[in-house]
Amino acid sequence: MSNVQDNGNTLALREQEQHPTSMQPASATAQASAMARSRVEAAYLVAMRRPRQIDDVRTMVLKECQRKGFAQKALYSLPIGGEPIIGPSIRLAEAFARLMGNMESKAITLYEDDDKQLIEVAVTDFESNTAYSEQFTVEKVIERRRLKKNQKPVSSRLNSYGDRVYLVRATERDFTAKRRAEISKAMRTCILRHVPDDIKDEAIGQARATIASGAAKDPDAYRRQLVDAFADIGVRAADLRDYLGHGLDGASPHELAELRAVYQTVKAGEANWRECVSAKTGVLSDEESDPHAVLKETIRQKLASQKKGGKRRRPQPKKAAPEKSEIPEGYEQDPATGELLAMPGSDG
Repeated sequence: MSNVQDNGNTLALREQEQHPTSMQPASATAQASAMARSRVEAAYLVAMRRPRQIDDVRTMVLKECQRKGFAQKALYSLPIGGEPIIGPSIRLAEAFARLMGNMESKAITLYEDDDKQLIEVAVTDFESNTAYSEQFTVEKVIERRRLKKNQKPVSSRLNSYGDRVYLVRATERDFTAKRRAEISKAMRTCILRHVPDDIKDEAIGQARATIASGAAKDPDAYRRQLVDAFADIGVRAADLRDYLGHGLDGASPHELAELRAVYQTVKAGEANWRECVSAKTGVLSDEESDPHAVLKETIRQKLASQKKGGKRRRPQPKKAAPEKSEIPEGYEQDPATGELLAMPGSDG
């Protein structure tokens, strides 16, 4: 049996030596396919032999959320509608994937050209044999409010606040950061679809309670930490007061926990500060619904000021003044009526 195997391998090697161009690509493809298949089969086999215990997963996740350092990064606040929605961040989703086990997450580039990348993110649960995936496009441009010297934009547009922003070509570093952020958001969505909702809600509640308890123990120190953290991303203490509607001194522990979630959102690039303020206060809701609201309001005020004085009279054409040679001697023309009037001391 071994001689037959050896003879087959020898013949295959000789054929590959005689036709290296035709055999090597096919062999490489077949080898890669066999390795991928064996890896997936091994993952399913391990999942069957060592299934997860969901109660143990719940206990471990809640224990993670009791740690102050982890809890501060476990939540995000996304501005949707008129109220910010607090949910699990990518850090909490990664903890779920690690503690649940028997899961695989991967990102694959399906297509790429000079302008964009098409990426697919997939998360597979080997125990239930279910997979969730998302496809999205990452444009190779970034937005800038100001252009550098001699920098040419690809295009420009008005954002939801009526400000003009410019789209410029992304550098390799900027595009890598943008790509990673988009992959993280898609990965979080796919992972959390595998997590039971009750455990997810418990983890969010535990993380919020951990943040609130830390703020309650030493609120002054926690407020200073928040102010310093927001200052690093360009948000001032006065902006935080506008967001809360009152001073930071009067912020409750739950409000400080909400601010921590907002900080994670802005830092991760999932929303900017103005969007978070709009979702919280609703001050910019009109401008958000119509990007040209400011321009339309200006035009409306101008039209109203023109109509304020009533209908405008159409200007009457003036009578052509007669030439000086047509005015008889001893007369002068009335500038208001155009009539000829006798000059004082004349015979007329």
